[in-house]
Amino acid sequence: MRLQDYYTPTEKLAVIIPKSGFVRRARHGGHSPLILLNGCAGLGKTVYLAELAEDWGAPAVYVSIRPEDNDAEMLTAHLWRALVLAGGEDTIGDAEISAAQLAGQFVRVVSEGGFALLVDNIDRLTSADAIAVMERIVEPAACGHYRAAFAGRRAPEFLLRHIIGDTCLELTARELLFTMAETAENIRLQLPPDNAVLSIDSGLPISAAVESLHTFAGGWPAAETMILREIARSPGHELDLATAAERSHLRAFIDYHILRELDCGTADYMKRTAFLRQCGESLSRAVLHDAAAGEKLAYLSSRQLLVKPDNGADYPEYSPAVRQALSGMLSFDERRRLTEDAVSFYAADGRIAEAVSLLGESGDAETVERILSRFGGRLIENREFELIGYCAEIISRWHIPQDAEVLGVLAQYYYYSEQYDEMERALNAADSTFGKENTYSAYRGLYNGLLKYDKNPELYADIVRRSAAYLQKNHQRMPYLTSDGAEKLEAILHRASPADEMPLRVRRFGDFTVMLPDETTLAWRTKKAGEFMAYMLERCGRPVERDRLLDVLWRDNMPANPVAMLHNIIYSLRRELTAPTLSGFITYKDKCYALDLTLVRDADEDIFTACKAVAEGGISGLLPHQELFSTYWGKYLPGIDSEWVTELREHYDKLYVDGCLMLAAHAHDGGAFTRELALLKNAAAIDPYSERITREIIYCQIALGYPNKAKAKFDEYCALIDEELGIEPSKWLKKEFLACFSENRL
Repeated sequence: MRLQDYYTPTEKLAVIIPKSGFVRRARHGGHSPLILLNGCAGLGKTVYLAELAEDWGAPAVYVSIRPEDNDAEMLTAHLWRALVLAGGEDTIGDAEISAAQLAGQFVRVVSEGGFALLVDNIDRLTSADAIAVMERIVEPAACGHYRAAFAGRRAPEFLLRHIIGDTCLELTARELLFTMAETAENIRLQLPPDNAVLSIDSGLPISAAVESLHTFAGGWPAAETMILREIARSPGHELDLATAAERSHLRAFIDYHILRELDCGTADYMKRTAFLRQCGESLSRAVLHDAAAGEKLAYLSSRQLLVKPDNGADYPEYSPAVRQALSGMLSFDERRRLTEDAVSFYAADGRIAEAVSLLGESGDAETVERILSRFGGRLIENREFELIGYCAEIISRWHIPQDAEVLGVLAQYYYYSEQYDEMERALNAADSTFGKENTYSAYRGLYNGLLKYDKNPELYADIVRRSAAYLQKNHQRMPYLTSDGAEKLEAILHRASPADEMPLRVRRFGDFTVMLPDETTLAWRTKKAGEFMAYMLERCGRPVERDRLLDVLWRDNMPANPVAMLHNIIYSLRRELTAPTLSGFITYKDKCYALDLTLVRDADEDIFTACKAVAEGGISGLLPHQELFSTYWGKYLPGIDSEWVTELREHYDKLYVDGCLMLAAHAHDGGAFTRELALLKNAAAIDPYSERITREIIYCQIALGYPNKAKAKFDEYCALIDEELGIEPSKWLKKEFLACFSENRL
């Protein structure tokens, strides 16, 4: 080919590589002779190329690949023209020369002249002949004959071998995103020192302003710079980061430079997942109806397209600035549809926080009310008052709620946040929907009585007692109380109902007994009487329909006249409960039976507290109850053989085993191996077939220096499961057993 056919040597290449107004980047392997900057648009790759050439101290041959360069002859012509403009000699003249020969001479001149080659937009080269030219040019750089740096939005094929072989250093978004220090420098470059939005304390390396911008933009240079320039353009307005991002060109930049290169499905996936925030596989199926969501996420992650690197989740995770820009591209109708579908999914899954966060963006107050009506009790129990407050804020922006349950939940939040006027208004509105004494009038009396108690103890104590009595009588839960409020309520009720006014003492573990005031045990005239008492106690005072009781007591063998037999059972129990204080213990109303549990003290309260600590999973909450696990506390409701007991019995046995294992692990960490072994044996007594427990016992006995006992335990376990189950130990247990002896060289 003739080079003159493609350019004239006197032509000037208008290439501008900015030198000022941009952050000076930290160097990553600047001494490597071959470097690839691989990442999406907006990472500052072009500026980085210029800085590399400056660091190398060599004249730069800069080439920005154009679409027409995807051809061997056009590419080599472009490279040679850049070399001439960088100061290299034109040694080609008018000679006919092939692209391969021109590439060879280009390498020779660059190497001998000490030039550095900088190639931008390298991912535009896809044709085989253009790639062959680049392979010929890159090989000497990989061998260290000259320095070369490439930048593109994906790794080109001709560099993959060098990347894998460590002869090419690849810098991805992980390295090209701004560090905190670079974010601080960017603020200094883009904003005047006296700006009121993002002020930097010169005495601190990282200020709150730096951290907030870095977190909001995710360290993405394009987002940071656009936001800062928007703030600089509005000196009289203190824009927050979200407003500055909204007014900037960030959304248009993402749309043009990133989404335009994707297929419509992937681009829409990015917008929708940004709006839904955490869009896992199940949500993608239920809301996005996207069976290929996993493939799209893998593609975004591999290309590092605005997704946080290495988030390890099954959903795309974007920075707040990117999420705002992407979700803002959706139409109002699309956002509304996604919101409705996602809220239904989250609510059905019990993930209330995610549902409410979406509703806050769409302003759907009616749906927020439905969520509070359905899940408000759970939110109160879990003390999620910040979430309830967020719901209250959404509702208050649109209208006044009318649903009594919602008003009751909001009233408890207002009590928690000490907004007592709002609490009063909410309870008055809830009370007005009934017209007679009700749960919400009792809540109001209870709250007001406790809050005003110190002004007139006698008057307000009576109000508190009446309100509490109404709630207990009607089997309604107590409203949320602060610790001070709960202590005050207990003190008031204690004076009115001392301990001796709870005459029945119930034990359920190891031996099911009901102790009467005279310290005698309530006798069951029939086995069904015991089953009746156990079931009613398990209902925690809630009323039970008579037909339901008949089904529980005689599910598989219904007698000819079950109602008469039930009456006989209750009559026999009432004959035993003759103390004056027990006359109303068993009540019957509207074809329902109930027990007054204000007359009952639970002798196993400490066991139930320990079980709750095990279920919560924290060792700190379990340690105060560790003595309860020194011996087995017994089967739950022994002697009661009904089906409903079996599951509960297994549940409490499992909690005992889990508690023993948690305490054993804690003892092991502290080197208390004797204590650990005792707890493990207690667990094994309840669950003798557990391979996990057997393995822990073997390891513990080795730690105590008893290898013979460890071997005997393994043999004992093998014999047990062979005799009773007809099976052998799993390969896992055999491997663990051998590994234990091998590690300890026994």
